[in-house]
Amino acid sequence: MTPPARRDGSWPALLVGVLALLGVAMTILAVLSAGTSPGGSEQAAPLRFIPVAAEAGSPCSVEEPGRTVTDDGVCLTLRDADGMAVQRVQDAHAEPSPAGDWSVLIVLRSTDARAFGDLTATVADEGRGGSRLAMLLGERLLTAPVVTSRIDGGEVVVSGFSREEAEDLAGRLRA
Repeated sequence: MTPPARRDGSWPALLVGVLALLGVAMTILAVLSAGTSPGGSEQAAPLRFIPVAAEAGSPCSVEEPGRTVTDDGVCLTLRDADGMAVQRVQDAHAEPSPAGDWSVLIVLRSTDARAFGDLTATVADEGRGGSRLAMLLGERLLTAPVVTSRIDGGEVVVSGFSREEAEDLAGRLRA
């Protein structure tokens, strides 16, 4: 006959240890699946602000990614080395604009807001009436407005979208 099993009290400690490990594993999985970090979210493609070096009065014959883009039939040559890239935005949301179309309000993180202010000051000083600053998401040109003065505060508004386009862009910037 075999002696009865000993009960030494170690099974509750083992159970607590297994539950603690399970909790840690679930926390790690939740953080990895969320894909976010404090202060903003990672975008699929960087949001880039690049000074325009030159404009030609016709569409680009061959668009070279990162070098030339077409904006309403005008070929823009970009100065990539003088621009900046934003990997994360603090916030982005769609809103109706006074013109009747839709806009996307983009709020930059504080470090990017300072760099954006410096960049817009440089671009504004280059031209007598201001110079253009291209704004791209990945390789897609969003806008290329003339910048006439420094833009501080870290809020950027991009207009001229339908509601669906604006909501899609804001969602991609927050994703």
